[in-house]
This record gives sequence, structure tokens and C-alpha cells, in this order.
Amino acid sequence: MYFSKIAALAAATMASTVVADNCFAGYAYCSGNLLTQGDYASTIYQTLDSAGQPTDANAQAKALFNCVNNGAIQFIRLCEGNCVNEPFGSQVSDHC
Repeated sequence: MYFSKIAALAAATMASTVVADNCFAGYAYCSGNLLTQGDYASTIYQTLDSAGQPTDANAQAKALFNCVNNGAIQFIRLCEGNCVNEPFGSQVSDHC
């Protein structure tokens, strides 16, 4: 009985650490911030492709997105220079 409680607690702890944060609607995010907070790799690729933008690593690194409902993203633009990642959750949009 004691072992099953420990196993259940361990499983719950591991499950909570796997869940990633979604972006916050209304803020702009560089791909770097999205990748560190959630599983956005395929979403970034698909969003760039749908917008007719290049999908290579350089384009992905310079991409700026708007966060919409439920963690979905919309392409804003490719930065000419670097895309600047603000601290995640700081209520400040990332920018070029």
C-alpha cells in the first residue's frame, strides 16, 4: 500500500513537470521564447510555411509571432536583425 502511494505521487510529479506553458494571448513572441516554453517547433514551421515565409533555421530564429487564443500563433514578420526575447511571462512583448 505504501509503495503504491509513493508511485502515484511520483507519477503525478513527473506529469506536472512535462506540461509546458502556452504563450499569453495578445503578446508577441520570438520563436526562441516559444521553443523554451512549449512544444512549438512544428507549429512555428507550419505557421511560417502557411504565411509563405522561409522555414529554414535562420528564418525561424528571426521570426516574430502574435499569440492568439489557446496558445495558437500568427506570423507577424521576420526581423531584419535579431528577434529579442523578453523574459517569459513578463507581460512585455518580444520585438525585433
